[in-house]
Amino acid sequence: MNNKGNILIVDDEPNALKVLSAILSDAGYSVTEAMDAKTAIQKVCRADIDVVITDLKMPGMNGVELFEH
Repeated sequence: MNNKGNILIVDDEPNALKVLSAILSDAGYSVTEAMDAKTAIQKVCRADIDVVITDLKMPGMNGVELFEH
């Protein structure tokens, strides 16, 4: 299956990451996961990410602050 794009999912809930990652992977997307905003920023800097899907309420930096970064 062709890669439709690279998606970064950011969520502090492991089950949410697992389910969303499986759905998007099955649909042909390349999925990267992060459990917090700091890790997400590092992954965005190192990889070619097309879309970020993030939880808004997370410990430390929240999803809005992540997007502002």
